[in-house]
Amino acid sequence: MTINPNLLIKSLRVHIDSLADKSTEKVALLQCNEDAQIVKEITYEVLAQEIETAAGYLAGLGLKKEDRVALAFKNSPELLILSWAAWASGIVTVPMDTKRDTGELYKYKLELNKVKVLIAQGGVLKDIDSKFLTGVEVVNFVGFPDTADKSVEWQESLAHRALILFTSGTTGHPKGAMLSLQNLIVNADSIREWLHFTSDDTFFVTLPLHHINSTTFCLSTLLAGGTIAIVPNYSNSRFWKQIATTGATVTSIVQSILFDQLSREKEYAEHKQEIKLTRIQIGSAPVIAHSVQEFRKKYGIHVYQGYGQTETALRVTGVPMGLADKFYEQLIEDNSIGTAMPWADLQIADEQGKFLGEGEDGELVVKGAANMEGYVGGEDAFRDEYFLTGDIGYFKVVDGQKYYYLKGRKREIIIKGGINISPIAVE
Repeated sequence: MTINPNLLIKSLRVHIDSLADKSTEKVALLQCNEDAQIVKEITYEVLAQEIETAAGYLAGLGLKKEDRVALAFKNSPELLILSWAAWASGIVTVPMDTKRDTGELYKYKLELNKVKVLIAQGGVLKDIDSKFLTGVEVVNFVGFPDTADKSVEWQESLAHRALILFTSGTTGHPKGAMLSLQNLIVNADSIREWLHFTSDDTFFVTLPLHHINSTTFCLSTLLAGGTIAIVPNYSNSRFWKQIATTGATVTSIVQSILFDQLSREKEYAEHKQEIKLTRIQIGSAPVIAHSVQEFRKKYGIHVYQGYGQTETALRVTGVPMGLADKFYEQLIEDNSIGTAMPWADLQIADEQGKFLGEGEDGELVVKGAANMEGYVGGEDAFRDEYFLTGDIGYFKVVDGQKYYYLKGRKREIIIKGGINISPIAVE
């Protein structure tokens, strides 16, 4: 794999250590419970120490570079620490969906990846029959040891495979996307630039950490030297209270959460004086323009739509910040997914792979350094190095820039009289 010379960092471990040196007392990870009480704060100095301890812990389990370890954790600082320690030492993580994965899915994911060890947070495997975990060493996580008593071979670059995330297929088994640490850092750095992340920002983790969205956004925050605020899971009624308590300045949500919060004006009003949230990123599911408009009207917080997939390590496009209000509001009205990220060569293509022009409907295809290596099972995903997203859309040129618009999934598009009709627009 070719290393991108323009990346902000060259080594994950070195970056964390440098933050520990220059921002010793800065809070890196902040844990908040469902009642919006802060229960743990981890500074960058302590984070660097815990990364080292966690890497020694993984080595003590017999794991080495290129081995795959499954992690069954709810949202928690420990999941991030284990993941970053694994990636920094060349171990590949396979996160499990502790809410939705059945015993059969555990077995499928573990066997497909030849997982050696499954580390599980207390209680998360209570509904998984042990027969589905045969052939894998199951380790019940009770905390990191006081010291790292195993030497660790740290990776000096980002070129190695780091993460295997499964896409939620509508039929059959989900597909496992193989992502390198470079894929993740490239995308995270693009998001950092896009949403103007700085060390003064606190990112509030709303979505599961075993999904690509929170995974990459946490890396964006880490690249900026900001603070990551973690709650066990999304709470409809406590959302604004948690936002206020953690001092969150930015978060990433999906349409269902945005819709939930349209009826939570009372909770917002109760905490309005403490809320510091300045921007919200929305994506990962079809976005309804009217809901965004209503949210903006009620709360006055800027909402920026983005588009991407697990296979692209998250964002391919995003509505830019800093636009004139009238143009920004028009992009919301038109439900634009924005412009392409710096890393992404994004095209609209027909069935034969021919690139199409302005206003022509076709499949979004993307090439660039954030694209996955491929699927674990070897399923087809590329044509001429372009990842085939399976999404239909088009672009318009405004002031010399291409702004993209989605019509829907290829298999869901309604064709009437030769015209592609978007189910999103119908909704």
